[in-house]
Amino acid sequence: MYEYLTGLVTVVAPQYIVVDVNGVGYKLLVANPYRYQEDRTKKVQVYVYQAVREDNISLFGFTESMDLRGRDMV
Repeated sequence: MYEYLTGLVTVVAPQYIVVDVNGVGYKLLVANPYRYQEDRTKKVQVYVYQAVREDNISLFGFTESMDLRGRDMV
């Protein structure tokens, strides 16, 4: 299970971002991806929830750890 990722945002798309962590790109589904496009030379820390389903494994990104904690209670 992941807690958070720290790295550079390399892609900002309408529904997701890609965070490069030491050469590995993680696709994170986020509510507002455009908040990450301001400064792509600065490392960001994104809290992560991994959703495992029968036909899909997805990573959801959150800016605050409290947002992630609320997700764990569902």
